[in-house]
Amino acid sequence: MAKIPDPEQYRRAWSQLGLKDRRRIVRAVNRGEALDKRKEAALAVATARRQKRFWSKAWLFGPVGALFTLLSEASWQIYLANAVVLTLIMALMSWFWLRRANRAEDANLAVATGKQRRPKGKSKGGGKQTRRGGEHLPD
Repeated sequence: MAKIPDPEQYRRAWSQLGLKDRRRIVRAVNRGEALDKRKEAALAVATARRQKRFWSKAWLFGPVGALFTLLSEASWQIYLANAVVLTLIMALMSWFWLRRANRAEDANLAVATGKQRRPKGKSKGGGKQTRRGGEHLPD
């Protein structure tokens, strides 16, 4: 069973990974998917938690970004419109990526702790494997 690393262990383990491994872990977290290896799954859990911390506060970039309109001597109505639009956009982005990070954390936590079960209806073999990994009936 792989242990979820604390921030210092995470930094050390992350710095020892190659670029391809880092990209694979980040891609899995961004897609909300689980990794196969327990060690990588533990790093993916830590990565997902970091992303959750960021995206839970990222909606604040909306009103802060709208402050730049005040520098151009625009009226308060323009600032308010920009603040509303930017906050809405950032809130939707935050909601989307936060959901993905939650899904990735749950999936990879199950792999890292060894509590992952094979989904019902999936056989170990039997059907022909397609290029994307799905099964279908033999020809």
